[in-house]
Amino acid sequence: MKKFIVPMIIGVTLFAAGCGQDNKPTEQPKPEAAQTQEKAPEVANKVTTLASIGATKDAFKEEYGAPTKGNDMQGAYQKENLFVTFVENRAINVVVQKDFDHLNDLIPADAKEVDKSTEDDKTIHKETAHYTSDKLSAVSKAYKGFTVIKNFDSKSGKLLNVTIDVTL
Repeated sequence: MKKFIVPMIIGVTLFAAGCGQDNKPTEQPKPEAAQTQEKAPEVANKVTTLASIGATKDAFKEEYGAPTKGNDMQGAYQKENLFVTFVENRAINVVVQKDFDHLNDLIPADAKEVDKSTEDDKTIHKETAHYTSDKLSAVSKAYKGFTVIKNFDSKSGKLLNVTIDVTL
């Protein structure tokens, strides 16, 4: 009977082991990267025809060449015709000093004027216009719009400078 019990215990043990839970981890199919991560929308290097507000430093360098003066936050371009202030690699302020032929190319094409005002004193006539732009807002949610300020000599009417400034 001993000869019969030992093989029976071994058989029951093997049977029980085969009927138990499989502890081997099951492999889940791995989702493709495109399915698990949403792609961030690609933001253009510039939102205007010529590099201006919202454009990257690289866009300014490509458009106008290396700055003639400046540092990480500011640069002078086009023989000091353009003075630019950058925050987080994007232009938030552009002052045009001399060449005013391409002002419309420095403003986003989808700009919508919100309001306009003028101020006068003995020396300066100032025109200020506030705009919104979906293209500019796509660059940063912090960008609420922009302002264009044109300063004219009160006596001659000559345009002295134009400031294009992002509204934060």
